[in-house]
Amino acid sequence: MDVVGRLVTKDRHAAERELTALLGRVGVIELGRQHGLSDTVVDIVVPRSAHGEFAGGLARIGSWQLEAARSPLPDGVHPNIRVGK
Repeated sequence: MDVVGRLVTKDRHAAERELTALLGRVGVIELGRQHGLSDTVVDIVVPRSAHGEFAGGLARIGSWQLEAARSPLPDGVHPNIRVGK
């Protein structure tokens, strides 16, 4: 993983819908989702050129908390995002 973070929201299911829309807008490839009791883990690949727009979109959905990031970022950034309360 190149980036690990947590997206904290009041409504996890609404946040997942908004995240899906964001993925489509910025050209992200979704590799998979794992649904748990308290959160959903989303595994994706973001073009480095779209990473800033993607991170800004996450901040509009909820509270984006970056936990770890590789530097410099590769051309295809591979984040692991936990969506939950």
